[in-house]
Amino acid sequence: MIKYLFNGQIIYSLLILVFYISCNGQVKTKSTDDLKNTDTSTIGTPKLVKTQGSGFSDNIHCSLKDKHGNLWFGTTGEGVYRYDGTLFTQFIIKDGLPNNSVWSILEDTIGNIWFGTSDGLFKFDGKEIVAVPLEIPNSNTTLTRNPNSKITVGAMMQSKNGTLWFGTSKGVYIYKENLFSAFLNNERIVNKNGLQLKSVERMLEDKNGNIWFCSGMGGGEGVSRYDGNPNQL
Repeated sequence: MIKYLFNGQIIYSLLILVFYISCNGQVKTKSTDDLKNTDTSTIGTPKLVKTQGSGFSDNIHCSLKDKHGNLWFGTTGEGVYRYDGTLFTQFIIKDGLPNNSVWSILEDTIGNIWFGTSDGLFKFDGKEIVAVPLEIPNSNTTLTRNPNSKITVGAMMQSKNGTLWFGTSKGVYIYKENLFSAFLNNERIVNKNGLQLKSVERMLEDKNGNIWFCSGMGGGEGVSRYDGNPNQL
């Protein structure tokens, strides 16, 4: 009787072991086709992968290190890549960008990431990318909000006083106290040289608070300086 119970326990234990292995011991692997169809722009990849078919002349045009240590790279044909130290995550048209050409990137003091594209200004709050309409001067020189106007945002900067500056193909814009305005629309600014500040591709603020503008070949105005006091350009 004791021998029978012993044998029964062995058989019962073996059945449990076989059942456990058959249910939980299998490891599901992805096939080659599954890996090819993986959405790399969502899950991230250990290498910077081109997914949009950009050409040889396309390049990484701008970069940024945010306050969390992530690296951002704006390209002229592959949208934006974010590198967290391990993986690259790609942001493209399906993620909210108007196209895959990004010319400037900025992180503001509250952590928003701004993208300057060939089709206007966009902002990423950590959850979604949304368009931010600029005030565009129309033929009557008044200001209107037109999010569909073609405007390239080539440079961005936040000055010491918190003002956001945007250098565009239509001139320089500022964002202060939740309001956008065309910089040169301020009547107090003295502009003896009649500068238009179009095609500004670089901006910086020096230790004295002067704002420097660098226009590209399309603008043809070279380097300009705004001293902010007494409102002269």
